[in-house]
Amino acid sequence: MPRFTLKIDGERHGFVNMMSDKLSELDTDRFVASRVAHPLSTHGEVIVDGDDETEARRALVGACESLISDCDELLASLGMSPSESGLETVALPEIHLECDASSE
Repeated sequence: MPRFTLKIDGERHGFVNMMSDKLSELDTDRFVASRVAHPLSTHGEVIVDGDDETEARRALVGACESLISDCDELLASLGMSPSESGLETVALPEIHLECDASSE
């Protein structure tokens, strides 16, 4: 099965670890890992197996949606709505999904 690497500029350990944990939670049969190539690196990576790029993207989007839902539930448990939290949604600067040809 092909292995895809999601490279996220401006993010390191925290977000990529949450993404890989959520992907593993949602699909226990899928290979998932996260890494930061070097302590001074400015990007993190989430590595995920998928039949093709579309399927890998679907898995990543599903993990993102689940993380957002988890955050909304946490805010609700604190008596806040997402709009009341004062937290802003920001776009990540660069996201790249690459296929590792050696894994096919």
